[in-house]
Amino acid sequence: METAANDIFLFESNNLNFPNEFMKNHISGEAISKYTIKNGQKKLLYFENIENFEDLPIEIKEYLEKNREKLNDRATVKNEGRIWWRYSRPMHKEYYHLNKIWCSYRSTTNEFCYDNTKEYIGLTNTTVIFDTNEKIKLKYLLTILNSKLFKFRYSSIGKQTGSGVYEYFANGVGKFPIKEISLQKQEPFIEKADKMLFLNKNLQEISQKFQRMIMRELGLEKISTKLQNWYLLNFDKFIKELSKAKVKLSLSQKADWEDYFIAEKSKAETLNNEITKTDKEIDRMVYELYGLSEEEVKVVERN
Repeated sequence: METAANDIFLFESNNLNFPNEFMKNHISGEAISKYTIKNGQKKLLYFENIENFEDLPIEIKEYLEKNREKLNDRATVKNEGRIWWRYSRPMHKEYYHLNKIWCSYRSTTNEFCYDNTKEYIGLTNTTVIFDTNEKIKLKYLLTILNSKLFKFRYSSIGKQTGSGVYEYFANGVGKFPIKEISLQKQEPFIEKADKMLFLNKNLQEISQKFQRMIMRELGLEKISTKLQNWYLLNFDKFIKELSKAKVKLSLSQKADWEDYFIAEKSKAETLNNEITKTDKEIDRMVYELYGLSEEEVKVVERN
């Protein structure tokens, strides 16, 4: 979808002046990882299911009227006759009640996530696949799109920018041939997808709990990317990252944090190792699905 006025429709958190049913989660490209959506996203004022302006809550009507001049100044309103208070291009709104797969418009690798919440709205930096094909289950498709084979093939059929980033536009992703197999044969892939969703959800919960602890106990408003992936660090590197954030711990504090860090890292590593193992199992299933020989598999694995 496109608003052409994100500063009016997009909020850092829920606007308490508006009823909750009009505040949706905004999904951006940065929020997408393999199989899951990262938490902590912005909120989007959304009312495309409302036909008439007068049917909107009074708080929203007053807010839109306050910003009417800027909304009227959008090109789609001036040149295309779009209604002044609506999104400039509310594309595919009739499908947003369906389960879906999201990916970033631009990414260095194939990362597709699953969304069954019906609470996320994407704007112009995401691609979405809606669950509209009865013959191809969405979770079956998800395993293929996240596979090494898809990554390898997309390096040939996808558009790559000068910086090495691929554009995952709908017409590009749609070029990859999806094997149509019976719903029964799709089940093993769906089971693997469910496992990946479960594992990634648990890892995300452990990781974010640790991040909240860092921020709360050490007085940090934001943390670096490395601290967000703290379980990939050893304790010495963790302390170095804290130092970069201007956090100095005493010896006794370091001892306490080391015990907590090691315990939580062990939980996260167990999950992360299982994710890696399951990912490899899915890759092997996809190779067999597309009939690759062992030599062809080696070519894919090397790239």
